[in-house]
Amino acid sequence: MINEKSGLIIPAKNRLEKLLSGITVYPQIYSLIDKFFNIPRLIDRTNLECLFTRRYQKVLDIGSGKGSMTVFLLKRAEKIVCLDSDKKELEVLKKRFKTKKNRLSFVVGDAKKLPFESNSFDLVFSNCVMEHIEEDEKALAEAARCLKLDGDLIMTFPNKDYEPCWFKKILFNHKFLQFLADPSLKKYFSFKTIKEAEDWFFHYRWQHVRRGYNLAEMRKQLAKYSFEIVDSFYYYGRLLAELWEIITFSWLNKFFPYSLIFFAPLFHLLPKQKGEKEDCLLFAILAKKYEKRNKN
Repeated sequence: MINEKSGLIIPAKNRLEKLLSGITVYPQIYSLIDKFFNIPRLIDRTNLECLFTRRYQKVLDIGSGKGSMTVFLLKRAEKIVCLDSDKKELEVLKKRFKTKKNRLSFVVGDAKKLPFESNSFDLVFSNCVMEHIEEDEKALAEAARCLKLDGDLIMTFPNKDYEPCWFKKILFNHKFLQFLADPSLKKYFSFKTIKEAEDWFFHYRWQHVRRGYNLAEMRKQLAKYSFEIVDSFYYYGRLLAELWEIITFSWLNKFFPYSLIFFAPLFHLLPKQKGEKEDCLLFAILAKKYEKRNKN
């Protein structure tokens, strides 16, 4: 995969895309692998369960991708509109859920200019999408426009206040140990501070246009569009994050995603409960859309 801004080849993600391209021709096999070996989405599904307090008639899934959250949403909604800017991703999703075509529709579109009428959805959902959008406020404004009054907004975000685990810190501070890292990530150690290194890492590896958000600034940002956060929590805690960073940052990353498949059973055994702010990679919010902005 090529990072549009840096022009760099990302070896680990390139290997992942090649593997997936071979599997996606077999939708049932792909769905099985996605369910058990897509660890980040497994952690999302486990933690987000509590935010779905009712069944929805019509849901907009912004950035649906290949459908890692689609089964999760189908259990909680009658109809789902899957929107993504990548036509190829949606083609994979269509193959996976061709037996559910009466409940799913697929739209190639831009989150900053949604091709839907106002007040169209009971729920707008997005899972770690906003950090990839340059003009994220336009995307939030569009989500608010398309959501019905008293509708729900459920979103997840990377926690920009998260500090890397001991493995990265030890390697960053001790040059003689840096041979343990994946050679393609050598630039990580060229920065003066680990914060600068992390900003680069998330841009280079995951194509974030920003490191992430925190709950306080997201609360303020959503209030501009008549949203009030009614529930929120941080998750993907320290133990899980530590294992994830070892696999995706150390020399094991040279075998990614095969190394992840090997370690997946351990992820299934580790606790996935919510944690403290500074200990967690991600956070989730449930917000309500009201007719008037909350003055508080």
